[in-house]
Amino acid sequence: MEFIKYDEGVKKQVSRFQWSSLTFLFSAAAVFFLSSGHTRTVLLAAMLVAYLILFGLGVAILRLNFFCPALCSGKKGGMQVAITFDDGPDPVATPAVLDVLAGRAIKAAFFCIGQKVAQYPDIARRIVAEGHIIANHTAHHFWWTNFLRGDGLGREINCAQKAIRETTGKIPAFFRPPAGLTNPHLAKVLSVSGLTCIGWDVRTFDTRRTKDEVVKTIAKKTRDGSIILLHDAHKSPQEATELLEKVLEVLAGNGYTVSPLEQLLELAAYQNEGTPTEAMDNNGLFSLLARWLTQTGFIRNALEDDVGPDAIRTRPSVRFLIGLTLMGISYIIGWPAVAFFTFLAAYLDKPGILVLGPASYLFSHLLFFAGMALAGQDGINYGRIILRWTSHRIALALTTRATPLERNGTDS
Repeated sequence: MEFIKYDEGVKKQVSRFQWSSLTFLFSAAAVFFLSSGHTRTVLLAAMLVAYLILFGLGVAILRLNFFCPALCSGKKGGMQVAITFDDGPDPVATPAVLDVLAGRAIKAAFFCIGQKVAQYPDIARRIVAEGHIIANHTAHHFWWTNFLRGDGLGREINCAQKAIRETTGKIPAFFRPPAGLTNPHLAKVLSVSGLTCIGWDVRTFDTRRTKDEVVKTIAKKTRDGSIILLHDAHKSPQEATELLEKVLEVLAGNGYTVSPLEQLLELAAYQNEGTPTEAMDNNGLFSLLARWLTQTGFIRNALEDDVGPDAIRTRPSVRFLIGLTLMGISYIIGWPAVAFFTFLAAYLDKPGILVLGPASYLFSHLLFFAGMALAGQDGINYGRIILRWTSHRIALALTTRATPLERNGTDS
């Protein structure tokens, strides 16, 4: 059987997140213009709460396909299921799992953490050598991964791609987000990296449940075409062996055949070397502007002028600190003092107090200029450093925007 390649199998489409956001904005605009008073406030608040609830469910429930398409089950009709393992390779549990699978001639899919692949390359190579699928589960599996935006999320995913490719020679086409959490940036990053999001429809919570509870869950929830989620980490070899053998016995007893994930999905598990690259919004107006700006002398110079933290480690002088303090105080006693004396004159019914307002405002300016004089050359130097650092960061951002990311994940 010839499996569908990424380019043929994944089509760009408007996500449910985008549709729901547009619906919310247009509905909110209609309510704002067509209602008034308390009715408008109540309706807008109710709509906002409903949208936030939907957003939260979209983050937590992968099967909703809210932010990006996720394949959570495979084809039906053959009583086939697939077994997948997350969070490996583990030096203790993974070899035990592989031994059980080898003894029964069963192929599974391992969603591996890039950092662990680099730490335990022999186990990663064994996964591939024995015919199992190795897939992407981010570089570090940080708990805050789902809070990352496009660039940070892209680095996490592409670093894992690079580790797997350099260790095994395979470029994964399957990705599973940590804990199954998604965000609005994931779809674009996966599209650029040539990855398809893979979920599950049987979640066992095997890292914190007993063997009997896990087996009971699988027996109850498994259906024709199911993708079962297990973990090849956080277990002793004996625990991993006993659990997997019991799971396989229950599946076989219920008439299920464990098939390779790519066979169940009819989708290729790996990308070809040299897959065409795709820029992330690289033809948009902003990207065209970014490419033009990167050709200017200012941006080229700012890119070369990398000002690191060493430039500001020199301890500031006492004069500079005093000057900075006076400048700060000037803001506190400026307009606030004018307002205070105006209120005091009205409250005490003494117009003469109003004079203190302009006087304090003038005094604040004198303090400000005195602070600038004390800060002197040190203040100018620090200002230059901040300006150079800001210019360098802007140049880096523009260069990143103007340069297409590699779909095959070779750039991290």
